[in-house]
Amino acid sequence: MKSVPASVSSRDSLVRPGHSTSPLLPELSAGTNGPSVSPQEASSAVACRSSAKSEGRAAVENPGFQVFGGKRGQMGRVQLQPFNSFANLVARLPVQTVGVSRETYHGLPADKRNRLKQTDYLVPSVFRATPSARTMANAVSFCLLFLDVDNHDDAAKLMADPADLARRLDPWSFFAYETASSTPSVRRCRICVHAARLEVRHYRAAVVVVR
Repeated sequence: MKSVPASVSSRDSLVRPGHSTSPLLPELSAGTNGPSVSPQEASSAVACRSSAKSEGRAAVENPGFQVFGGKRGQMGRVQLQPFNSFANLVARLPVQTVGVSRETYHGLPADKRNRLKQTDYLVPSVFRATPSARTMANAVSFCLLFLDVDNHDDAAKLMADPADLARRLDPWSFFAYETASSTPSVRRCRICVHAARLEVRHYRAAVVVVR
């Protein structure tokens, strides 16, 4: 994988006071000084470094940064969220809590875990209108890439060393967190990478670039 340079936060920098028991707590790493994945990189699908441009320049080149998300219990309906840049998204990253510790959460039956896990959420796609039905037919572009790391060994290594994660993702901007389904025996995490506003058809190619 590859993605962001420079400022990597400490392990606790995304932890909000009072939320230490949440199984959805972002707690790994964030870097917002790097560039986004460019259209050229996505279309070529070659795992290489992007040109050394700042996020400020990326924002000028891509003034249409938008993030969509949905509310708890409304998985099929999304709307535009109030973030005007990737750095702004990370600074105001919504922390979702479910009111129980991770240990308690994993001791619950699957149906109860699934109900608790239905919190407010973000999606990578940008839609034609807001609000919108959450369908591919309504998605026109994307400003985010979501990479789920479900292999225990890979996720455990990334979570153990956020600085290494930043090196692997150099030079792109990103944030990462341990997911609700992660357990001590099967670690899992999600990485969110900033992408220049690309057409939906380039999504898979952009993921190849980052990986």
